[in-house]
Amino acid sequence: MSASTTDLTGFAHRATKGNWIDTLLAAIVSAVARHNPAKLIMKLVGLLFIVAGFLLGVIALAGIPKYGLSGVIAPALVGIVCNGLLIFIFVTNLLAASKGASCGKGRR
Repeated sequence: MSASTTDLTGFAHRATKGNWIDTLLAAIVSAVARHNPAKLIMKLVGLLFIVAGFLLGVIALAGIPKYGLSGVIAPALVGIVCNGLLIFIFVTNLLAASKGASCGKGRR
């Protein structure tokens, strides 16, 4: 029996849920990291959740031929865009911080 387009228990549908959950977990970890002495570790854990959510969104899109568009395409694309923006922000902040650190060394 083939998977119907209304079957919401397929792997692609679970991957879209994981996509959203990872995005929310990353936001929670980021909020907690502000008041935690282990700030760097918390931020890296948040980045891990963001990357995992992005990958789950891509995996969900790869499951469209098997599970159909219904209930997969919109959450997967929104999750990929949200996680992609968070990755972009993380990378730009990292580059700005490293550039600021290298400029600060020259002044001493």
